[in-house]
Amino acid sequence: MLIDTLERPGTHAKAFFHFAPDVEIELYENELVTPEIVVRFTGNTDVRISSYQYAAGFNAVSPARMAAVSFSRELKTEIVIRRNK
Repeated sequence: MLIDTLERPGTHAKAFFHFAPDVEIELYENELVTPEIVVRFTGNTDVRISSYQYAAGFNAVSPARMAAVSFSRELKTEIVIRRNK
């Protein structure tokens, strides 16, 4: 469990989670789901998925996905490894 805490009242922040280009992510309410992991958020005010440029090396970029998680007091992040059947 990761816990991010803001000490100043009324402060807002974002936590960013970047994924490799070959990882597909889905958003279900407060969970990011990939074939290998589930990332659960508690205390967030918003979660948005967008694209970014993954740098594999000098002048070598690929499109990938990222999540921006907004929160205002405390954000708890739980990462669960999915077991293959």
